[in-house]
Amino acid sequence: HVLQQTFHDDNVFQTMEATPIQFHSNFRNLVPKEICKTYKWAIDYDQPLPGAYVFLKEKKQFNKARPVVSFATSPLKPLLRALAATLFDIVLIAYPSNLYRHNIPQTWQAIHSFLSTVPLDQTLEMDNDDLSGFYTSIPQDRILNATRHAISRYLHRNPSPLPIEHIKFTVNHSKTAAEGRVFRGRFRRTDPSVRVIWLRHVLVLVELSLRSSMFDCCETIFQQIRGSCIGSPLSPVLCNICAAFEEDVWECAHRDMLLSARTFYHATRYVDNRLILRMPHITHNPAIATFRRLDFYRPPVQLEPENSDLYLG
Repeated sequence: HVLQQTFHDDNVFQTMEATPIQFHSNFRNLVPKEICKTYKWAIDYDQPLPGAYVFLKEKKQFNKARPVVSFATSPLKPLLRALAATLFDIVLIAYPSNLYRHNIPQTWQAIHSFLSTVPLDQTLEMDNDDLSGFYTSIPQDRILNATRHAISRYLHRNPSPLPIEHIKFTVNHSKTAAEGRVFRGRFRRTDPSVRVIWLRHVLVLVELSLRSSMFDCCETIFQQIRGSCIGSPLSPVLCNICAAFEEDVWECAHRDMLLSARTFYHATRYVDNRLILRMPHITHNPAIATFRRLDFYRPPVQLEPENSDLYLG
């Protein structure tokens, strides 16, 4: 019942009148010729159609589920991995106030650093929220517009003497840490773990990823038409771009207010988990009040309070 309910949500998925064999035949037509020619290393047409399954949600009394698509067999998996690493670095420069810029150890270090500045007798209040349906609620046109804006903001903050047609990123998959994994320019020696993504193709590749979000479940082929598939290497960074854009707009609009409140609160976000630690007296600061709204990231994206004091638990 939950499986049917999840994948037959017409706002998020649509069924495709095609067999897996027809999917492979049509998939080649989805890929623009220039992309096919430039990224031969990244597309494996012999890979089978991805499968899907669900994780039941305990906090919804197991009546709802999280849809997960296994991209282990996606024809685009190598391309999506390289594109995700590239976009993650673009977002860090485009939106320096982006709350999702640390891994888990760095996130805890930042929280501990803030707590070390708080007097022992100071009361703190906490907002521990989850972006409900993060991967299935963001309209795909919003994802594309946010990506377009991020690229523009990146070029503004990190200009190049080269025209956009000649700007490339080198992704070194042999590096497990995010730092130093991507750099602008080309690697001078041949290395099978090093791949190139051209900036002029980034938006086209994101659009290709969204249009090819098809998978097989219970002998039916579905396409995700809202959000980006949980399980895709690209989805966390795509959804993060939309959240980072909203955070950047907020930070720019309230910069003066935030400067005066900076030492009285700490905010962080790890993908779809957002945490605010704040001293009670800044609760009614207009900037903080706006930030705490459950519709801060704009409907249909919605924050949902966690009924727990656990963060990333």
